[in-house]
Amino acid sequence: MKPTRRAPQTPGKKTPSRNNSKEKMVIRDPVEVFCRIRPVSVADDSYIKVIDERTVQLATPDSSIGNKGTYKEIQYTFSRVFAEESEQKEVFDRVSLPLVENFLKGQNNLLFTYGVTGSGKTFTMTGTPKDPGILPRCLDVIFNSISGCQARKYTFIPDGMNGFDVQSDDAAREQEIKAGVADRTNRTRMDFPKTPRKRMAQWETASRMTENTRVSISDEDFVYSVFVTYVEIYNNSVYDLLDERADGLTKLKIVREGANKIMYVNGVQEVEVSSANEAFEVFCRGMKRKTIAQTNLNAESSRSHAIFSIRLVKAPYDSNGEEVLQKKESISVSQLSLVDLAGSERANRSQAKGQNLCEAGNINNSLLTLRKCFEMLRENQMNAGNGAPKMVPFRDSRLTYLFKSFFDGEGKVRMIVCVNPNPDDYEETLHVMKFAEMSQEVQVKRCMPTPRRPDVNFTPGRRRANQIFKEAAKRIEESGATQGESIPFDLNLVYSLGIPIDNTPLTDPNNEELIRSVMMVLESRVAKRRCLQQQFKSQIDQVRSSVVALEKDNISLKQENSSLRATIDQERSGRSLLEQKLVQSESQLVSIRLNLQGEREEKARLISRLEDLEMKLNQRKADTERTKQRMQEKLVNEKDKLERDMKTRFLAEQSNLKLENDLKEEKLRRVRHIVDNLDKNTPCRPTGRMTRLAAAKSEAELSSASSNARSAVTPNPKRGPAVSNQRHRRSRSAGGNERWLDHRPQTQSSKFLELQTIFQPNMPKRKSVSKLTDPKDVTDPATSKYCLTTQEQDSDGGLETKLYKGDVHPTVGGGAQVVLTDVEVLKQTSPTNPNVSPSRKRSANGNGKENGRLLPDEVSHRCKTGIEGHGKKSCK
Repeated sequence: MKPTRRAPQTPGKKTPSRNNSKEKMVIRDPVEVFCRIRPVSVADDSYIKVIDERTVQLATPDSSIGNKGTYKEIQYTFSRVFAEESEQKEVFDRVSLPLVENFLKGQNNLLFTYGVTGSGKTFTMTGTPKDPGILPRCLDVIFNSISGCQARKYTFIPDGMNGFDVQSDDAAREQEIKAGVADRTNRTRMDFPKTPRKRMAQWETASRMTENTRVSISDEDFVYSVFVTYVEIYNNSVYDLLDERADGLTKLKIVREGANKIMYVNGVQEVEVSSANEAFEVFCRGMKRKTIAQTNLNAESSRSHAIFSIRLVKAPYDSNGEEVLQKKESISVSQLSLVDLAGSERANRSQAKGQNLCEAGNINNSLLTLRKCFEMLRENQMNAGNGAPKMVPFRDSRLTYLFKSFFDGEGKVRMIVCVNPNPDDYEETLHVMKFAEMSQEVQVKRCMPTPRRPDVNFTPGRRRANQIFKEAAKRIEESGATQGESIPFDLNLVYSLGIPIDNTPLTDPNNEELIRSVMMVLESRVAKRRCLQQQFKSQIDQVRSSVVALEKDNISLKQENSSLRATIDQERSGRSLLEQKLVQSESQLVSIRLNLQGEREEKARLISRLEDLEMKLNQRKADTERTKQRMQEKLVNEKDKLERDMKTRFLAEQSNLKLENDLKEEKLRRVRHIVDNLDKNTPCRPTGRMTRLAAAKSEAELSSASSNARSAVTPNPKRGPAVSNQRHRRSRSAGGNERWLDHRPQTQSSKFLELQTIFQPNMPKRKSVSKLTDPKDVTDPATSKYCLTTQEQDSDGGLETKLYKGDVHPTVGGGAQVVLTDVEVLKQTSPTNPNVSPSRKRSANGNGKENGRLLPDEVSHRCKTGIEGHGKKSCK
């Protein structure tokens, strides 16, 4: 190889030690870092001070002094510092406009914003309709510059491998028609997702201000087309925001390296746009699908890194300047990537939980990997020539792996650091400033000084000449001029090698002077043509000698090329195997991640189910304990109640038996007395003891009935006696509208017999029951009277009916209490009863007296017991 010729170097690979001198000759430029300060509402709270247009100073705020106990002032230097009052136009002209100029010249460029969450990164990149940011202004400048040189749509078609194919105008026209029909169909059938967001709502309602800046381009014999892509890196996975299919946001994309050593996203949708408004509409469509969430620090916090890439495709015209040259190798592609990085955040400040916490962790990990790559690049540059450089961990994150080619020298890199003057962000801002300061020490190889354009060796200006010719022909056809008439365009400047002939008309063929002037012009043209022919012949000889020299060089290069081709084939085969393994590994990794996510969801579901079951079990145990305790309390209450009832009944039965025994003894004594005094004809009077015994028996029966009535209407004996108003009286204005509760107990051994007497109980409105099983029978507001009817057979064999009457009073607890007030005794005696002597018949006056005295057997007919309070009696 000749010493004047340099071997091509692969970007990003190490140069052998014998070529260290050549490697040192490579010009490197540092990464340009700019700082922009977000405006703050209260100027006194700001801890940032702008020293000059390149220096900024950070002072420890009062809140951090309390935690650290020290006060510091640190200064940082940037390529340019934009203060709080800086406008979007100033930031664009200083930072982005030079990148757009390089982009139009065919160079690759990368611009990304970096900072904590809520520092103004998205505003700097997007802006508002009235004050657009970097992205819309870049689109305006690009289309302002290539206006008039744009190719027909679908002239360039993406080949799916980070390249483009070119097709003729007829094919492009036919595909454009088909695409128009498909677009109309998709618009009627497809419903794009619309997420209500404040940032995008203002772009849909207000008109956008446009940027009028224009960059002059020198390649007028080229046609241009613009393609855009929009992807996001969410949880270290790449998703296409412009994929309008149903699974567009769930299908992962793979980052690969193209044949031109440029990293790209495989399978991403590349949309061709013909104007800045159309390109911005595509951007807005992708923004609606971008992942955002609400945190304590930002209402619309970006949860992913958004990358909007603009690709400019250009190709030359053919030799006639009529159509695009149909050669793929003549196509030139440049790329401008605008990146809105997600902000770093701390979980203790954002209070992120669940999915938001996982997203914040992935964001911080990707930014940490970016910092590690910058640190490793700086360390390798500082230790250049002192051994093998260390491997830069580009593959640890999809973000760094996608921009690997830019740091290897395939483009220009710029960064805007956004800072929030809020004192709460001081600690995180320090880390951002340290990273920005370290980034400026990283140097990348300078892009090629000349634009990358294909060498087609065609005549410059052919496109303009073709346009002039077409315009001239069109005007001739419109004016109807013939071939001999004059044309209002000087076509000799384009197609003639000599000077133009004078337009003086040849009117007189005998005019010697005119003929002599024409001959002089023709001779000058012939001499000029001979001179041009000689120059052309000398140029041909020079080209021929150059071709011979090039042929010799070509032979040597072919020999070298054959050896290099064998080496390249081996490397390609090895690379293909590695790519296959990489694809398999990535697919396995994706499946493992999906399985892991499924296992985590299943684990969370099982844990939730286990917690629910434990909660239900604990609740059931608590219910069981409460039920057990309640049943035990009920059992104790029932036991106490039964003991009290049994005791009361026992005492009542004992008293009744004693009274009956005393009564029988008294009757027996009377019978003896009657028998003894039968011959003496002395009337027998009831003694006081007999009267007291009868009254005591009636009182005991009344007390027993009152106890039964109270136990029937008292719902809970544990609560004690119900509290009622004894003076309560229902309204008597209704007259006889009192409602009686007629209680007639019946058992299987005894049934109630209807009285066939003349005198019947007077109860016009009554409700008859045999058992008091429902408390509502007594607590009914319409019930005001109570009557308990009992029947039994006396010692003489007669039927004795007793009616215990009482009033129903409401209680404090919402129930009712029966207070017995009176008892009536109805007794029927058979007139044929042999036990009744004729001397005991009533007198004619019907008073039941014999010789002015009350018979002892009829005492109960005239005895009424008045109950006052509980159990008091009075007998008349």
